[in-house]
Amino acid sequence: MLIELTGCTNAVLENFTTQYQQLWSIHLLFCKDLTARNLTIRTVNANGDGLDVDSCDGVTIERCDINTGDDAIALKSGRGLAAQQLARPTQNVVIRDCRLQSSIYAAIGLGTEMSGGIRNVKIQNCVISGRQNAIFIKSRDGRGGFMENISGENITVLKSPTFIGIDLEKKGIQATDPVPGDVEKWPRVQNISFKNVRVQEVAELVAGKNIPAARPLDGFTLTDISGTCARAISLANMTNVKLSGIHVTGFSGPLITTENVKGVGLDDSAAK
Repeated sequence: MLIELTGCTNAVLENFTTQYQQLWSIHLLFCKDLTARNLTIRTVNANGDGLDVDSCDGVTIERCDINTGDDAIALKSGRGLAAQQLARPTQNVVIRDCRLQSSIYAAIGLGTEMSGGIRNVKIQNCVISGRQNAIFIKSRDGRGGFMENISGENITVLKSPTFIGIDLEKKGIQATDPVPGDVEKWPRVQNISFKNVRVQEVAELVAGKNIPAARPLDGFTLTDISGTCARAISLANMTNVKLSGIHVTGFSGPLITTENVKGVGLDDSAAK
């Protein structure tokens, strides 16, 4: 079953179940003020996303149970120069009170198709688990665009290789019309923040080293993170980083490793 809504306003998807074997289960394109509530979504094959939000403005996803073969929820806005010039970002998205699981990729994926931009995303009171990442912020050269004002709070992360994975260098298929420019070809990413997060059996808390030096991530905040992980935090090419209340146990190696990172709490003070 594939459900696709294009150009809809004030639509409500509520109280049903989908089961689909491939590709995307529910695709929202150019929609405004849409609500998805009390949905159960299942897919099993690779590329079987659960709910794709594509160049939409004002989307609330609440009390959904999504278990998929790809990203459980994916936020997108097209790839390449045409999408950047179209300038239809996915924005003003709230994901709350959901249970999200991916058997192959991420519980929540942002990108890789994000040339039109992604902004103002709030993730609240969710239980999430990903086969590769719980939350994955992903892109590559030729995307341009932006991702900004992404926040999460009161999140439980179960048995994921990472809590947050960030790869802005090499994820996704190159566009036929990539965004040019030595700096402009890279996505602009800023104001990423998470607080009150509990992790359980996470292999790496934050994997954030694949960020282009030509366009560093500006603004990354973690506050009150607790639980267990095998490795902790690795960051590169970031400015305005703020880490505090990082109370995780079970990891080997240093709590934080950095390369070309500026901010506060980048040493043992992060555990205070």
